[in-house]
Amino acid sequence: MKILLDVDGVVADTRNAIIEKLQLKDPNPKSWDLVKILPPDDKERVLELMDDMDFWSNLPLVDGAKKGVRLLKAYGHEVVWVTSPWKTCIGWESARRFFINEHFGDDTIVVTSEKHHVAGDVFIDDKVDNVESYKKENPNTMVYIFDQPYNQEFHGVPRFDWSKVEKLL
Repeated sequence: MKILLDVDGVVADTRNAIIEKLQLKDPNPKSWDLVKILPPDDKERVLELMDDMDFWSNLPLVDGAKKGVRLLKAYGHEVVWVTSPWKTCIGWESARRFFINEHFGDDTIVVTSEKHHVAGDVFIDDKVDNVESYKKENPNTMVYIFDQPYNQEFHGVPRFDWSKVEKLL
Protein backbone atom coordinates (compact mmCIF):
# COMPACT_ATOMS: atom_id res chain seq x y z
CA MET A 1 0.00 0.00 0.00
CA LYS A 2 1.00 3.61 -0.51
CA ILE A 3 0.59 5.34 2.84
CA LEU A 4 0.43 9.12 2.81
CA LEU A 5 1.60 10.66 6.08
CA ASP A 6 1.42 14.24 7.22
CA VAL A 7 4.45 15.40 9.21
CA ASP A 8 3.48 18.07 11.77
CA GLY A 9 1.30 16.58 14.47
CA VAL A 10 1.69 13.03 13.08
CA VAL A 11 5.42 12.35 13.37
CA ALA A 12 6.79 15.77 14.42
CA ASP A 13 5.51 17.15 17.71
CA THR A 14 5.44 20.68 16.32
CA ARG A 15 2.75 22.28 18.47
CA ASN A 16 4.29 21.11 21.75
CA ALA A 17 7.76 22.08 20.51
CA ILE A 18 6.56 25.65 20.02
CA ILE A 19 4.97 25.77 23.47
CA GLU A 20 8.06 24.34 25.17
CA LYS A 21 10.67 26.32 23.21
CA LEU A 22 8.93 29.64 23.92
CA GLN A 23 7.80 28.59 27.42
CA LEU A 24 4.20 29.43 26.65
CA LYS A 25 1.14 28.54 28.64
CA ASP A 26 -1.15 26.67 26.28
CA PRO A 27 -4.31 28.80 26.19
CA ASN A 28 -6.42 26.09 24.59
CA PRO A 29 -5.19 22.52 24.02
CA LYS A 30 -8.28 21.97 21.86
CA SER A 31 -7.15 24.49 19.24
CA TRP A 32 -4.95 23.33 16.36
CA ASP A 33 -3.74 26.82 15.40
CA LEU A 34 -1.69 28.49 18.14
CA VAL A 35 -1.19 31.63 16.07
CA LYS A 36 -4.92 32.38 16.11
CA ILE A 37 -5.43 31.94 19.85
CA LEU A 38 -2.34 33.47 21.45
CA PRO A 39 -2.05 37.08 22.62
CA PRO A 40 -0.25 39.40 20.15
CA ASP A 41 3.19 39.31 21.87
CA ASP A 42 3.22 35.50 21.98
CA LYS A 43 1.86 35.28 18.45
CA GLU A 44 4.78 37.39 17.22
CA ARG A 45 7.28 35.14 19.02
CA VAL A 46 5.69 32.02 17.50
CA LEU A 47 5.84 33.44 13.99
CA GLU A 48 9.48 34.42 14.48
CA LEU A 49 10.32 30.90 15.69
CA MET A 50 8.51 29.34 12.74
CA ASP A 51 10.56 31.42 10.32
CA ASP A 52 13.74 29.76 11.63
CA MET A 53 14.71 26.73 9.56
CA ASP A 54 16.64 25.28 12.53
CA PHE A 55 13.32 24.98 14.37
CA TRP A 56 11.91 22.83 11.55
CA SER A 57 15.08 20.71 11.29
CA ASN A 58 15.15 19.81 14.98
CA LEU A 59 11.57 19.02 15.91
CA PRO A 60 10.96 16.27 18.47
CA LEU A 61 9.19 13.12 17.33
CA VAL A 62 5.68 12.11 18.33
CA ASP A 63 5.85 9.09 20.63
CA GLY A 64 5.99 5.87 18.64
CA ALA A 65 6.42 7.56 15.25
CA LYS A 66 9.87 6.22 14.41
CA LYS A 67 9.00 2.65 15.35
CA GLY A 68 5.63 2.88 13.59
CA VAL A 69 7.05 4.14 10.31
CA ARG A 70 9.78 1.49 10.41
CA LEU A 71 7.11 -1.17 10.87
CA LEU A 72 5.10 0.11 7.90
CA LYS A 73 8.19 -0.06 5.72
CA ALA A 74 9.20 -3.50 7.06
CA TYR A 75 5.86 -4.83 5.83
CA GLY A 76 6.58 -3.46 2.38
CA HIS A 77 4.37 -0.38 2.42
CA GLU A 78 5.51 2.73 0.59
CA VAL A 79 5.54 5.81 2.82
CA VAL A 80 5.00 9.14 1.09
CA TRP A 81 5.25 12.31 3.17
CA VAL A 82 2.59 14.88 2.28
CA THR A 83 3.33 18.13 4.05
CA SER A 84 2.14 21.72 3.82
CA PRO A 85 4.87 24.35 3.55
CA TRP A 86 5.58 27.16 5.98
CA LYS A 87 5.89 29.74 3.25
CA THR A 88 7.55 32.56 5.20
CA CYS A 89 10.48 30.41 6.35
CA ILE A 90 13.34 30.69 3.89
CA GLY A 91 14.84 27.23 3.71
CA TRP A 92 11.76 25.49 5.12
CA GLU A 93 11.69 22.81 2.41
CA SER A 94 15.36 21.94 2.96
CA ALA A 95 14.76 21.76 6.70
CA ARG A 96 11.72 19.52 6.20
CA ARG A 97 13.68 17.18 3.91
CA PHE A 98 16.53 17.06 6.44
CA PHE A 99 14.08 16.18 9.24
CA ILE A 100 12.45 13.35 7.24
CA ASN A 101 15.76 11.95 5.99
CA GLU A 102 17.35 12.15 9.45
CA HIS A 103 14.56 10.24 11.19
CA PHE A 104 12.93 8.09 8.53
CA GLY A 105 15.24 7.76 5.53
CA ASP A 106 15.18 8.92 1.95
CA ASP A 107 11.46 8.80 1.19
CA THR A 108 9.27 10.62 -1.30
CA ILE A 109 8.19 14.02 0.02
CA VAL A 110 5.34 15.97 -1.55
CA VAL A 111 5.11 19.60 -0.46
CA THR A 112 1.61 20.95 -1.06
CA SER A 113 -1.25 22.71 0.67
CA GLU A 114 -3.60 20.72 -1.58
CA LYS A 115 -3.01 17.27 -0.09
CA HIS A 116 -6.19 15.83 -1.60
CA HIS A 117 -4.47 15.85 -5.03
CA VAL A 118 -1.92 13.21 -3.94
CA ALA A 119 -3.07 9.65 -4.62
CA GLY A 120 -2.58 6.88 -2.08
CA ASP A 121 -4.22 3.91 -0.40
CA VAL A 122 -4.14 5.38 3.12
CA PHE A 123 -4.08 9.05 4.21
CA ILE A 124 -3.23 10.09 7.80
CA ASP A 125 -3.32 13.71 8.98
CA ASP A 126 -4.09 15.51 12.25
CA LYS A 127 -5.79 18.57 10.76
CA VAL A 128 -9.55 18.20 10.36
CA ASP A 129 -9.74 20.38 7.22
CA ASN A 130 -7.16 18.21 5.45
CA VAL A 131 -8.91 14.99 6.45
CA GLU A 132 -12.31 16.26 5.33
CA SER A 133 -11.09 17.48 1.94
CA TYR A 134 -9.07 14.32 1.33
CA LYS A 135 -12.04 12.08 2.16
CA LYS A 136 -14.36 14.13 -0.05
CA GLU A 137 -12.01 14.03 -3.07
CA ASN A 138 -10.80 10.43 -2.53
CA PRO A 139 -13.78 8.41 -1.27
CA ASN A 140 -12.08 5.05 -1.94
CA THR A 141 -8.98 5.82 0.13
CA MET A 142 -8.75 4.78 3.79
CA VAL A 143 -8.58 8.10 5.65
CA TYR A 144 -7.62 8.49 9.31
CA ILE A 145 -7.36 11.43 11.66
CA PHE A 146 -4.23 11.29 13.80
CA ASP A 147 -5.49 11.49 17.37
CA GLN A 148 -4.60 14.80 19.00
CA PRO A 149 -6.26 16.84 21.80
CA TYR A 150 -7.22 19.56 19.30
CA ASN A 151 -9.25 17.29 16.99
CA GLN A 152 -11.40 15.39 19.51
CA GLU A 153 -14.64 16.96 18.29
CA PHE A 154 -14.20 15.43 14.84
CA HIS A 155 -15.79 12.03 14.24
CA GLY A 156 -15.89 11.81 10.43
CA VAL A 157 -13.20 9.10 10.02
CA PRO A 158 -11.47 6.54 12.25
CA ARG A 159 -8.80 7.71 14.69
CA PHE A 160 -5.18 6.64 14.44
CA ASP A 161 -2.12 6.88 16.63
CA TRP A 162 1.16 4.99 16.54
CA SER A 163 -0.07 2.37 19.03
CA LYS A 164 -2.54 1.26 16.31
CA VAL A 165 0.02 0.87 13.50
CA GLU A 166 -0.35 -2.91 13.37
CA LYS A 167 -4.00 -2.51 12.29
CA LEU A 168 -2.75 -0.91 9.05
CA LEU A 169 -0.51 -3.87 8.27
